[in-house]
Amino acid sequence: ASQISLEVRVLTVADIFQALVSERPYKKAFSADKAVSILRAEAAKGWWDDAVVEALASLVAAAEVGGSVTV
Repeated sequence: ASQISLEVRVLTVADIFQALVSERPYKKAFSADKAVSILRAEAAKGWWDDAVVEALASLVAAAEVGGSVTV
């Protein structure tokens, strides 16, 4: 993962999150919590950067409680 730039790792996780929480013709949208759970499980398998997934999880948690999210 270190050979892949941080920017690409962030955009990859964000893109996957967006795909998971969006309804598609072939699937219903997952909740934000379920999407984070899926990303965490895949990060544990080494598919995604753990730190990036956890940063996204923090943003999702802050947004869910009405907090301010700054990126």
